[in-house]
Amino acid sequence: MKNILSFALIVLSILIGTYANAQTAKKIPSFQFENLQGKIVKSTDIVYDKYLTIVYFDPDCEHCVATTEDIVKNISKFKNTKMVWISFGDKTQMADFQKKYFAGNKNVTFLHDKNMKIFDAFPDAVDTPTFYIYNKSKTQIARLEKPKAQDIYKNYK
Repeated sequence: MKNILSFALIVLSILIGTYANAQTAKKIPSFQFENLQGKIVKSTDIVYDKYLTIVYFDPDCEHCVATTEDIVKNISKFKNTKMVWISFGDKTQMADFQKKYFAGNKNVTFLHDKNMKIFDAFPDAVDTPTFYIYNKSKTQIARLEKPKAQDIYKNYK
């Protein structure tokens, strides 16, 4: 009887833990920003196969530049992710940043947040850069502040 009760308690705790994790899983938040050409892009418009990496950044931020340079050196490790870079910084500087680091890369999109709504969608976006990584189920699997490239791409399994 003790063994059955112990087994039942173990199973119950596993089920409760699984349910709690499922309830706290963060999905991609709803948002809409303009691409650099002025077209509205909603979170539901973003199509990706394996991973989505959303980056809150500022084109003037030294940490953003260092992380981006690290990413560019390791760009082949980022082939399984769609990257969306969002900033409320100067749109011209964003365009220059895109041309300098990701010219011609179809897997990278830049969105301008002219109304500073990023904090509605990502209230924990405090430092730049902050990376949010989502899997194909649209569930957040990582949130990283000021990471190295290897800290990012190790999430793309």
